[in-house]
Amino acid sequence: MSDVSYSVTPVTYESGGIKVNALLYKPTKLVAQAPSIVHHPAHRCAAKQYEWYLGKFAEAGYVGLSIEQRGYGSGPEGQNDRGGELQQGDIMNGISYVEALPFVDPDRIGVSGHSNGAALALIVAAKDARVRACISLAPKTDWVYTLRYAKNWKPAFYKRTILEISGGISPEEDPAPYVARSPITYANRIRVPVFLSVGTYDWVNPTYHCVWMQEALNKNGNTDTEVSIIEEVDHWFCRLHFLGYCFDEVTEPAIRWFDRFVKEAVPVRKVARDITGVRG
Repeated sequence: MSDVSYSVTPVTYESGGIKVNALLYKPTKLVAQAPSIVHHPAHRCAAKQYEWYLGKFAEAGYVGLSIEQRGYGSGPEGQNDRGGELQQGDIMNGISYVEALPFVDPDRIGVSGHSNGAALALIVAAKDARVRACISLAPKTDWVYTLRYAKNWKPAFYKRTILEISGGISPEEDPAPYVARSPITYANRIRVPVFLSVGTYDWVNPTYHCVWMQEALNKNGNTDTEVSIIEEVDHWFCRLHFLGYCFDEVTEPAIRWFDRFVKEAVPVRKVARDITGVRG
């Protein structure tokens, strides 16, 4: 469309033995050394389903990378470790891809995700020092707690999930793979600003997941956090009674967060040069 102020281009990059497919969002009015956002979708969702989100970031001047997750758009069909190290690596290698682009500022890259991707974004924010800020949309932050109560409440979900995560070994038998996929585990390692967003009618990942995450981050000294709880909205940001999607309520505060902590951030390498008295 002629009135769209960004372009969308399919791209690929190497990660964990596969070629990851992604969509690259590039603002029409691209400034030199632009900030960037790397986004991972919800479980089994496609990159193109997030144009409502990445498109708004592109309009705001961000270069966006929307990842096609492995098993459902990238690599062999069904090969997906449900938030494990393979998918974490796909985001980290996505960061490597965008930081190498000549029009991206490598010191101003943030991560984002929705649902399973939201948990991944938090974990990557803990592990990858290149991340300047994190946006986590409706994450599940504690897998052990979730599955303990899902066993009787949602038995089909319970069986499918333990098969995806550990080949069928329950968290009662071995909690390790579930703890490793729970962002709450990494709260003491996340030092970057974190924005969490969730709807009051999210029964997939209820609001307490975001609240718990913020409390854990604050307890560990990270006070650059915010939780946005959107009234009468479900896991997919659809308003109750099918009254439409609340995309603006998601994107606008998220962009403000990244504007503050990514776009307007002083580049890390510039700070290092100033401290040592060296000018690039």
